[in-house]
Amino acid sequence: MSAVNAGRSGCPTKILGIAISPDDIAVVAGAGVGSSACNSGSDNDCAATSAEFDKPFALAVDAAGNLYVADNFSVTFKVASSNNVITIVAGKLDSPGSTGDLMPATSAELHGPMGVAVDSANNIYIGDTGNNKVRVVNTSTTTTTQVGTIDIPPTDIDTVVGGGSGTCTGGATDSVGDGCPTTDATLTSPEGLALGSSGILYIADTGNNRIRAAGLPDVTMVTLTGTVQVVGAFTGQPDFNHVEADVPNQTPQCFGGGTSSILVPKGSSVVLHPIPACDSLLNCKTHFVSWSGACSGTSSCSLTMNANASFGALFSDRGLFGPSRCGSQ
Repeated sequence: MSAVNAGRSGCPTKILGIAISPDDIAVVAGAGVGSSACNSGSDNDCAATSAEFDKPFALAVDAAGNLYVADNFSVTFKVASSNNVITIVAGKLDSPGSTGDLMPATSAELHGPMGVAVDSANNIYIGDTGNNKVRVVNTSTTTTTQVGTIDIPPTDIDTVVGGGSGTCTGGATDSVGDGCPTTDATLTSPEGLALGSSGILYIADTGNNRIRAAGLPDVTMVTLTGTVQVVGAFTGQPDFNHVEADVPNQTPQCFGGGTSSILVPKGSSVVLHPIPACDSLLNCKTHFVSWSGACSGTSSCSLTMNANASFGALFSDRGLFGPSRCGSQ
């Protein structure tokens, strides 16, 4: 991998930790196939100029100047702007495959990736060419990211375009799934990627001889915080009572004893259901008493999440004359 300093100041510029004089070209990453024993051949956490590449196909640079490389070794590399250290951010070196969605990106398999792009949140978009998909890596170690309608947990990878049958409810406009949700569409050997405005991802769908545009709008996330409290005989067993949150396009989320939070898309409609502690449908040990905060009443609570919100849910020991059916008030 080479870089050119097109400056005219007469002073060298550091690019990926390498000083390059004006109008000069220099290698910033890669030493050829079979030339490196860097970190026992793993090409991870070592100098990029000593690392081995095998037909690097695509490059992208993030806002901090870090370089991302889609390589035929079936991995995507990152070269740090500050010190020229290279690390694997997705895939397993020289181990092509298709497994790994919703698992840590460095444990997943890619197959000859030939496209890469990075968005403003540092999510990495990978043209997983041999698997006919575009996949995204969430580089955050703490926060779930949402790409379009797809939630990707911290450090995980997931498919955001392709992998479908080309058909969908309502009907596609052609045989490759145009007019369908992005994961119902089909791609054939996708290569180049480019991110446009308003969450549009442009894809060189090479095998289909088309340029595709996938709508993957950035989604603002807000925080829903819940506190579940129990009084009476079950005070010390709060996790038997909980609140289940139905969030659009997500698996139901659970608020157990104490205080916890989840991220949900701004503007989404969330329905909260209080679930008392029960041995069976006819034998509940507690009952739901009341909501506080953003919720009220004694039944399920519906919230439109236009901003951060919080709620409290209070459960109590059923007592001798309490309700006999689970969920009764």
